[in-house]
Formats: sequence, structure tokens, C-alpha cells
Amino acid sequence: LFAYDSPANGSHSTMDGSNEAILCRITSPWEENTVTWNNQPSVTTQNQVILPESNSSNQDYLYIDVTNLVMDMLDDPDNSHGFLLKLVIEEHYRSLIFASSDNDNPALHPKLEIYYSTSSTSSSSEKNSNINWRIYPNPANNYITIDLNNVDEDLINIDIVNPAGQIVKNRTSTQTTLTINVVDFSKGFYFIKIHNDDFVSTKKIIIN
Repeated sequence: LFAYDSPANGSHSTMDGSNEAILCRITSPWEENTVTWNNQPSVTTQNQVILPESNSSNQDYLYIDVTNLVMDMLDDPDNSHGFLLKLVIEEHYRSLIFASSDNDNPALHPKLEIYYSTSSTSSSSEKNSNINWRIYPNPANNYITIDLNNVDEDLINIDIVNPAGQIVKNRTSTQTTLTINVVDFSKGFYFIKIHNDDFVSTKKIIIN
């Protein structure tokens, strides 16, 4: 979600207190042109996501993890009608102002990115299920350690992938434990992918 200093509505504001917000799943149909403050659709709090109080008037909220919400939508499509974002405490002079998909600047439109991995053969799928490896600490600040002690392979390729799907660091290792410097990484979540010709396995890590 990208901040937008709206000529009509202003920008993020904590003038009267926290503008912490909730992102949740809508469970009843609604129409963009007829919905109002007084006839909001119903929602569920299941797997809702908390957006923390903004720390500036134009803060973008990037890397919001809505995996569980999307999985709920896939599991219950008849009762899934999009996302609803609202303040935890709805009072005057508290606000979050984001650009909508109608904004003149396409770069500010809300964006949902989906990441997944697949295995090319059934044998590799079976092998993936038996792979046991760790990343720590998670969340991380300066360094991450990848523990490959339980991966029965001689040579492992390690990719660190950002939310845009770009490989930001790549290593090849024959070691059972590997430490990687992440001091220069931007804050947010990343995917650590270990792989070779026979298997691929991916885990998520957050860098503060």
C-alpha cells in the first residue's frame, strides 16, 4: 500500500492518537459505487493483519504478509469478497491515506504479489518433504545463519530473493552451516531458497 497526500483528505495522521489499522477478509458482497460508511459489508477477524501506527505522514506499507488471508479466500470462495482496511480506533484526526487503483499514478496502485515454488518431478517432491533445514535468527538484523546439517547433499545453491522476485544474493556451499551478512538489505521479508538439480526448498525470513 502506497501513501498518498490527498488534496481533499490530507495524509497519514496521528494527531489524536494511534492510527494502527486492521486488514481483514470481507465475507459479504458489496458494490464500489454504493457502499458507504453506514452499509459496510461484513468481515471476519480470522487471520486479520495488523498495520502498525505510521511513523511519518507519507509512509508506504510494504511487505504486508496476507498469505493466511489469501489462503482463507481460496478455502472459502463463496464468502470471500476482498479485503477491508479500517483503523482500530476510528476517531477524528487519526487517518491512513493510501492511493487507490484509480490514482493517476500507476506506481501508487495497491499491489498484491504471490510467490510460490513447484517441483518438476514427483521424486523431487518426495525429497523436498524430507528436507529439514533452519534459518536463524528470524527476524534478523545483521547476519543470518543457515543450518544445513540435516540436508543430505554435497553441494547446495542458496538464493536470497526479495519480494519482487529478484535474487539479491547467491551462494554455493558444501558447508553444513553458513553465515551470511544482511546488514545492507532493506527492511522487509525475503525468501531463502536452497536447491540443486534434485530438489528445491524455500523458507521466509524477516530482516529488521
